[in-house]
Amino acid sequence: MNAGHRHALLRGEFTNIPVDRSNVVRVFISSTFADMSMERDALLDKAFPDVQAFCQKLGLVFEVSETIS
Repeated sequence: MNAGHRHALLRGEFTNIPVDRSNVVRVFISSTFADMSMERDALLDKAFPDVQAFCQKLGLVFEVSETIS
């Protein structure tokens, strides 16, 4: 995507946007350590393995990025 396309997006113009193809699905989690610990554990232990398996079947890469403050 060139600078002209980025500027159009920032102005709210969503026409003629080039397709950016990627095989990566990224999830970003940000929270304090105690704020979301139960939810975070459920995602990491139960949900994300299923999502990763689903993505692999489609030829996609599933990545989790986590920031705990």
